[in-house]
Amino acid sequence: MPRIETNETLDVRGTLNLNAAASLLLKDDSIARSKIVRNDLAAFGVRLDSVKTWDDLTASLPGTAAADDLGLIEGTFGTDSPRLQTGDAAAASVTQRGRFQFTLPAGYIDGETITVLLTCGMEVVSDTTATVDVECYAYAGDGTAGSDICATSATTMNSATHADKSFTVTPTGLTSGDVLDIRLTLAITDGATGSGVVGEIVKLAVLCDIR
Repeated sequence: MPRIETNETLDVRGTLNLNAAASLLLKDDSIARSKIVRNDLAAFGVRLDSVKTWDDLTASLPGTAAADDLGLIEGTFGTDSPRLQTGDAAAASVTQRGRFQFTLPAGYIDGETITVLLTCGMEVVSDTTATVDVECYAYAGDGTAGSDICATSATTMNSATHADKSFTVTPTGLTSGDVLDIRLTLAITDGATGSGVVGEIVKLAVLCDIR
């Protein structure tokens, strides 16, 4: 649509129809965010290499899971995608974690839906249990954090077929620009004598309502 400056003379022959957008352009170039179409559950992908050691944010995850830390497995460039993995829990139990921070985007609609979405599964299914859990804290702005605001409990991931797992964050009081501190926990208990009982996250995103 051509822009019409308000100090220009416009000659019109016939009928001139001005729709709402044209009228807005005639008055002001700016568009209020409230007039932008709402986009529910817009996905913001989280790079797996942004996930850090859960109790030391200055440290990257190791290349192989160790102690209580998930491993960041690079794979072969052009063949494999990076993934977060546990150690082998065959005939054992492991609980391993990673942590990342996420800033609610400028377009986030204050107090509206926030979901942490993981795509995860098992290389070899455990004969007992395998779960994934998300904890989420919002910074209070004074150097403290409140309580865990993830409303979804740990859920099973004990399948060789990778699947999406959704965790709902309670959005009360949250506004654009707020920082969420998120910890991921994979816990596996196995009683078999095989090997390769490994859990993994292959995709990670935060979904939220925006304009």
